Amino acid sequence: MQVSIFYIGAVVRDNRDIFFVDFGSMPQENSQENMQENASAQQLFEQGLASQQQKNWDQALIQYQKALDKGPGQLTDSQAAAVFHNMSTVAYQKSDFLHAYIWSKKAVALNPNNHLAQQSIDQFSKKFEPPQVAHQISGYENFKSFLRLAPVDAFCFLTVILLFFTLWIIVKNLIQRRKAELAQEPQKGFPWSSVCLTLLTIFVLTCSMIRIKDEETLRGLIVTEKTAVQTAPGENKPVIFEAQAGTEVEVLQAQSDYIQVRYPGAFSGWILRKNIEILSR
Repeated sequence: MQVSIFYIGAVVRDNRDIFFVDFGSMPQENSQENMQENASAQQLFEQGLASQQQKNWDQALIQYQKALDKGPGQLTDSQAAAVFHNMSTVAYQKSDFLHAYIWSKKAVALNPNNHLAQQSIDQFSKKFEPPQVAHQISGYENFKSFLRLAPVDAFCFLTVILLFFTLWIIVKNLIQRRKAELAQEPQKGFPWSSVCLTLLTIFVLTCSMIRIKDEETLRGLIVTEKTAVQTAPGENKPVIFEAQAGTEVEVLQAQSDYIQVRYPGAFSGWILRKNIEILSR
């Protein structure tokens, strides 16, 4: 006999959000032995949820992590985001504000529409206080930070609108110039309004390209205090800097047990893979 179970929705328990995620209709064997040995992501999620509701925090985290270990084959990004959100609420209950912050950031990275996780970031960051960049950041980095205030879709929409009006005005002016030429009337230059609109369109288009490239940049969060950032992968390499837990870095490439990262607006270096949480899958 086979049964299919799935949950969807959200409830509030102990003043914290618990996210129920829809894992779809997934047939399960009745054999208790098979369920223990071959537990699916759905089963592990249900077990973690039950442990969380019973306030068995450590067991809940173990079961949620096992569900994540099943990989993309059994979890979509939205489902994985829900699991990370639940893990962040468990960490918060354990007063582990570092992982509460990191896992909520991971949940939003996997599913930007997870508004519960986004609200959690704002709350957890007040408890954790993410480290600030201690050095001067270039003007370009500051400009990119400013562009992050608006979503990529907004830049793309504005760019399309401006391109449409710019092309329309250019064609209109060319037609007027052609009419003046046929009528043998003195030709006028392009009006300043057209020139300004063209320059604005070029500027917004450039901002859109920067914003899109920035959005596609792979990022990660340091999860270990005083993580050594080395000049090269491997043991006994010179250490450039010790990064604080919670520091957000750009991920450049991976090599065996090491990952090359770039500190915001500054140098790049190598850290152990276990010391970073990649904000994607």
